[in-house]
Amino acid sequence: MFFGGVSAPVLSASSILTDTITARVGTSVTVASNLQVDDNLTTTGDFYAGKVVSPLVQAFALESDVLRPNINPGVTVEGGLVVTGNISAPNLNPFHVAGRINGIGSVNLSSKGRYTFTINRLSQGFYKISWATPHPDGANFIVLCQGEGTGGTWNIISDGNDTTDLANSPTSVTFIVRNNTFALTDGIVNFAILS
Repeated sequence: MFFGGVSAPVLSASSILTDTITARVGTSVTVASNLQVDDNLTTTGDFYAGKVVSPLVQAFALESDVLRPNINPGVTVEGGLVVTGNISAPNLNPFHVAGRINGIGSVNLSSKGRYTFTINRLSQGFYKISWATPHPDGANFIVLCQGEGTGGTWNIISDGNDTTDLANSPTSVTFIVRNNTFALTDGIVNFAILS
């Protein structure tokens, strides 16, 4: 420690009252053990910390590679949240299973959901889409589908009846595809099953 021209290697005191602590050499003051602040801590410059444990951190800018909950299972943002970059998380995908298939050759053209799927052409116009992870709503999920001009897929239904082959299950859906004359046809189908 340095006191008005007097330097001491260690100062031991239960309480220190001061308005300013300034580095004697360089621009940093190092606290070798934990620092407990019982009232507010205000910084006018940058504040760097390996870990900050607090129920509330107020800042104009907060830079961190990791933001993890301390006591609660999640992190709560009170007020608006503006993100100028990308948000990436596996649970943000609103689709359990989604994709584009070509029934003419039983081809999976694209998969965009949380889980991958397989296609099985049962017969002309009948496609069973299957996935490994059961849907949280069981067989009562919401499915959207539409056809494309290739193959004239004008009409598509799912959950055709309660038989095992045609009914929805927690891990599959069967599409029945018909053309504009209501005849069974093979073609391209786009579908999405909401999470």
